[in-house]
Amino acid sequence: MTFETVVVHAVRVGAATIAHVLTKLLHVHAAAGHTCFDINLDHGVEDHEFEKFERLELFADEVADGLRTVEHHVVIAEVEFELAARAHDLVEFGPCTTGHDVGVAILQPTNVEVIERIGQSFFVRLHGSPLKMPTVAVRAGRCTCVQARAIFARMLTCRFKGEVMGELQSREKYNELVALLQQAGDEWVVPGPAMSDDDVAEGYRNLTHILQSALYSHQEFDPQRPVFNRIVSPTRSFTGDNSDAIYFETPVAPGNEYIVRGNIAGAVYTSFTMEAGAADGSYATHTSGVLNDTEMDIDADGNYEIRLGGPAADRNWLEIPADGGRITTRHYFEFPWSSSASQTLHVPISIEAVTKVPAPPRWNDERVSAALQRVINHVRTKTVGSVAPSEDTPIPFVSRIPNELPQPVVPGNMAFAAFDAAYAMAPYLIGDDEALVIRGRWPECVFGNICLWNRWSQMYDYVNRQVSRNRANTTLNADGSFTMVLAHSDPGHPNWIDTEGRNLGTMFFRFFLPEGEIEKPSCEVVKFADLTPDLV
Repeated sequence: MTFETVVVHAVRVGAATIAHVLTKLLHVHAAAGHTCFDINLDHGVEDHEFEKFERLELFADEVADGLRTVEHHVVIAEVEFELAARAHDLVEFGPCTTGHDVGVAILQPTNVEVIERIGQSFFVRLHGSPLKMPTVAVRAGRCTCVQARAIFARMLTCRFKGEVMGELQSREKYNELVALLQQAGDEWVVPGPAMSDDDVAEGYRNLTHILQSALYSHQEFDPQRPVFNRIVSPTRSFTGDNSDAIYFETPVAPGNEYIVRGNIAGAVYTSFTMEAGAADGSYATHTSGVLNDTEMDIDADGNYEIRLGGPAADRNWLEIPADGGRITTRHYFEFPWSSSASQTLHVPISIEAVTKVPAPPRWNDERVSAALQRVINHVRTKTVGSVAPSEDTPIPFVSRIPNELPQPVVPGNMAFAAFDAAYAMAPYLIGDDEALVIRGRWPECVFGNICLWNRWSQMYDYVNRQVSRNRANTTLNADGSFTMVLAHSDPGHPNWIDTEGRNLGTMFFRFFLPEGEIEKPSCEVVKFADLTPDLV
């Protein structure tokens, strides 16, 4: 049988407060499976007991220096109140480790420095049997309840050689997140073929952007009270972002119904994509449905209202399946300048749950730990838990051959892809004195562009450089075709795309609502010195 000794020293504390303390201890210990108690109520502290503090202080010095390791230990928490303590002034008692003694002294210290010393000593290890309970008392003085509660809270939540009293789930999850980030930095951001030191450095930048996204979109997770958050921006780049698009996302829950109101705001393409398998912060497994602006009723001013979930409808409605977890919105623009880089372009959009629910509980250990778990899930599935496409399971629109674009195709139900778009992706590889000439023809579509990404699927600097082209800023040849030039410096060609001096990167074509067969763009490596402004 586990035998716990609990000693409570009371100084100028009423019987009601003592009863409250003992009730807390009994409830906590009973919940922890402790069955036997020896409770000693001492309503007075004798002068000779103050001498014991000196011994404690010596042991605290040894513990702080890491010089003492013994089998048994006693946790001594000194809490004191200026006057008679009230029940609501007491902090929660945390459970002790099975087989350990607990000493609780409710005191009035004379010396704040002494109290602080006790608080800093944390766990104190002492020789002797677990049934021998050393007690410590400190003379009375002017230490406020706020100070006392702070000291007591530190004592109950401190660590000593991995042993924890009053451990919180949120602390465990926080430590797990920190460990995951270290793991991702060690195992996921690793040098690869032909990777420079700068490529690796950008991997760390990408990791921090993933963390930023996880905190921004998944920590404050509430499908009962959803709010649209912008997914990517010039300072939060990951997962193949686009210089000509603005994206939003928000969590939703199966069985719920939502009203979305917004305005087209000049976008040539607007859509809502249901991401499935993403309710817990993890990367979505697939896309279950898409609603684009051709399936929406939009008034003369560009305003619209759609419903997510609830009764089915022919228009302005998107189903939330049983595994539906998040909504992604796409707003594509064809301006001569980058819409994503704009500081003034505004896309009005809001979401409201039809069924009203009470206010959420305050942030507590359970809620914070759940939020951190979603952050962990997102970071893990985007880094160490991600599975790269293999040669056995190729992605149809992705070429592994440098400077050779595949035939643009619709991606199917791939996660974070659109049913109504065609993609073509390939690496480019050019030397310091070379350039890549791309020839092709824009298909019939509502939007088309090409973007350049780094090794981590982050767009190049589209705020300060021309690292993409859309139909609005592409000069066409006489026959309606286009010629684009990827080069490290400006060759004087109107359709130059800046590589930022990168010899290796990724080029990505997008075509939304394409009609008919799309012409496959061709690529040719040429010497930079041979380029002319009138190159066709």
